[in-house]
Amino acid sequence: MSEQVLKEIRQLNRTVTIGLALTLGLGGLWAATAPISGAVVARGEVAVEGNQKLIQHPQGGTIAAIMVRDGDRIEAGDVVLRLDATQTRATASVLQAQWISLKAREARLLAERDGLRQIRMPEDLQPLKHLPGVRQAMDGEVALFRTREQTRGGFATQLRERKSQVSLERTSLMKLSAARRQEMQFLSKELGGIQRLYARGLATTNRLVNLQRDMTRLQAEAMQFESDTLRLGGRSDEVELEILRRTAEHQTEVVDALRDIQVKLAELDERRLAAADTLAKLEVKAPQSGVVFGSIVHTVGGVVAPGQTLMRIVPEDQPLVVQARIAPRDVDQVALGSAAAVKLLAGNRRLAEPFNGKVVHVSADTARDERSGEAFFLVRISLDRMAAERQLGVRLQSGVQAEAFITTAERTVLSYLVEPLSDQFARSMRER
Repeated sequence: MSEQVLKEIRQLNRTVTIGLALTLGLGGLWAATAPISGAVVARGEVAVEGNQKLIQHPQGGTIAAIMVRDGDRIEAGDVVLRLDATQTRATASVLQAQWISLKAREARLLAERDGLRQIRMPEDLQPLKHLPGVRQAMDGEVALFRTREQTRGGFATQLRERKSQVSLERTSLMKLSAARRQEMQFLSKELGGIQRLYARGLATTNRLVNLQRDMTRLQAEAMQFESDTLRLGGRSDEVELEILRRTAEHQTEVVDALRDIQVKLAELDERRLAAADTLAKLEVKAPQSGVVFGSIVHTVGGVVAPGQTLMRIVPEDQPLVVQARIAPRDVDQVALGSAAAVKLLAGNRRLAEPFNGKVVHVSADTARDERSGEAFFLVRISLDRMAAERQLGVRLQSGVQAEAFITTAERTVLSYLVEPLSDQFARSMRER
């Protein structure tokens, strides 16, 4: 090979080497100094910030009527759903019948306790007195009141008659006793005269003995009459005590029954209030004005589980946010105030060009998806509603699927290339 050719080859190698060195140097300088921005991708949905209300039912039940659908505008207090009331009304009717019966019985016992001549209808039953059940219950208690009153009156009459009879017998015995005492006085005078004649021999022994025998007989009869009088006095006291005992027993029976009924009424009042509350809640009402969305009730006759979210009420003209999920590995790249580009989706199709948003909340801890069990952090991205609607040309609604690109801090190309190697080196040093 000639000297000239070798010289040209050496010149070409030098030129290539210098070119590669310049290229590598300039590329390295650019990689070390040129900033590029990255983004964390998060998917979620548009939601109203703060004030959306969940429509739920505490007991659940069978759907009887559906009044609203997604997109309907409603006012606070409007009925959105009605559950079947058959079983609840039957329970309420049974409880009311029991309550009416107990109130009527209580009225009868109060009349007996207070010694009234007739039952007073309770004030609680006054508004219901036109109902057949109320009239029937009161008529039954009035009949029982009269029967018990007649029974007590019959016993009292018998006892009073017995006491009156005893009193008459006692009076008669007292009169007989007094008569015998009077006879004894007369006989005593006659006996004194005979004894004086007998002492003078002017009266026979038989005469004296007969008078003494009559005196003894009268004394015995008088003592018997007095004894019977005392015995009848005791019987009169016994009859009086029997009247008092029967009255006290009746009062005790009435008071005990009244106390038992009042306890049952207190328990029944609580059950009636609970049944009335359940019945009132069978008409599910909107807690606030707004637009219905996210309804899961579509079929009359379907079953609603207790506490199940049936639909949501979103107030109109409220600020909107995108609620999105990010992976735990990306959370350190997202900060409050980070800018985000938000795209709305319909299926896999974008509805419009992205519009601007800003991160206003990052959850403090992870949550887990109930289905997949995957961990995530929840972020909220605020939107300029008016600008978004102007860009979309339609009204923006909650529930629309969205994709957000959250801008991360600017980094150089070199840091992206070196970071995996430096992380690996750091881990290896820690393992040692």
